Amino acid sequence: MFYYSKTKSDNQSFVMDVRKRIYNQDGYFVFKNFIDAEKAESIARRWSSGRFDYEFHDRFANSEVRIGHPNYCYHRPGSPDLSYCMHMWNAPVDQELHSICLEAQSLRNLVEGRALHFGTQLHDPLILQYRLSRTLSTDTSVFPHADFLEEPRRDSMGDHAYDPRRCQMTLMLSDYGTHYKDGGFFLQNNQDKQLLLGRDVSAQIGDLVLWKYSNKHTVTGVVPMDQDLGFSRVIFPSFDKEYVDVSA
Repeated sequence: MFYYSKTKSDNQSFVMDVRKRIYNQDGYFVFKNFIDAEKAESIARRWSSGRFDYEFHDRFANSEVRIGHPNYCYHRPGSPDLSYCMHMWNAPVDQELHSICLEAQSLRNLVEGRALHFGTQLHDPLILQYRLSRTLSTDTSVFPHADFLEEPRRDSMGDHAYDPRRCQMTLMLSDYGTHYKDGGFFLQNNQDKQLLLGRDVSAQIGDLVLWKYSNKHTVTGVVPMDQDLGFSRVIFPSFDKEYVDVSA
């Protein structure tokens, strides 16, 4: 099922090539068919239909999140836009999606040079949250910014000290040109050129894009062609344990 199995640490030359592409060359790497397209669309459609008997809490600001808080949902920039935010400390809402996200995290850990399960345990200094998002609005849902460049953030998940190894991931759950058009996820590459995933970068449904967090990025201008999916994807932020653990 997972493409990641071809990238385990025994294939060190492949991991080194991925690092070179992300940090020195392109600013990103696309793991093609991380999950198959049919599986990705199935996940997106069951989440867009609200098929789960689960009540998500209203939005917490990033700076308000604490260990033990419930999973939450927010609508941004408009009411049809959804982001379901799921924590490692809660039981999985969707076991299949949860397992896929754990595998993606392991892959990021390999690239960043961390322990394989880093971020999935409550004693880790960074704790994973995964967010399934669907954007149907043309307005900007993520304003242009870069992370971990020692720039202050209004609603931070933790320390934003300079950390050039930090990567973010985007798991594509819909296709540019089929489910949405015109806008989506824009990423500035290492040559300061703005690229649109799906148009300028070959990233299709089921692909996992690993990209350098300190490169400027935004989500804007989405025109939905499929009103259920639009631009659907999963992203993988992490919270600093010292910010979310009130018992520490």
